[in-house]
Amino acid sequence: MTDFAEATGADIAHPRTLGQRLWGHLAVVSWVAVLVLLLQVIPYPDIREAQRVNTAEMCLRDRHQPPGVCRLAEPVSLPAAVAGDENDVVTFSTTVQLDDQDAGQAILIPRAIDAVHVRVNGVDMTPTRSLDAPIWHDWNHPLYIGLPAPSLQTGANTIDIELRRENQGRLLLHPFYIGSADRLQMEWQIRFAFTAGASRMN
Repeated sequence: MTDFAEATGADIAHPRTLGQRLWGHLAVVSWVAVLVLLLQVIPYPDIREAQRVNTAEMCLRDRHQPPGVCRLAEPVSLPAAVAGDENDVVTFSTTVQLDDQDAGQAILIPRAIDAVHVRVNGVDMTPTRSLDAPIWHDWNHPLYIGLPAPSLQTGANTIDIELRRENQGRLLLHPFYIGSADRLQMEWQIRFAFTAGASRMN
């Protein structure tokens, strides 16, 4: 090998020592730990080119009742939780102002319990499911939802986030974001990798 290297002028790469490898692994683990800690200490930071939604109108209804027929209706601050079971649906509604409907918009929901359905200006943004069908568990996983421009309008836009569960427990929505699709996708990737979403990564 030495003769070949000398003949060709190639450099022989020296293997990293055990200490160098350990320092490399330690640096990666430390960086991950810092990200996780920041997400715990500052769970809902301000995000450039996005607005955080901290309040909503809550409507709790029986799943067989039409939307708007509320058993309990009140304004709430997020995070907001209400007790429910398989027969309950809770909807959190809010209105946000957008300056440019064509600017590439998205919604990021960092945490919610349990099955999530989103409508914007009355248009379904997530797959619709029969109220009698088994639910898809979005439990506390960050959700990124791209918003097609035709569903939006410059000015006021109504967002409805509907939650269901299949047993007795809490229905819970944390503060969420609407804004730049690129910014929110990056934030979603970080949260998916370093929070509850990591359990779904291969």
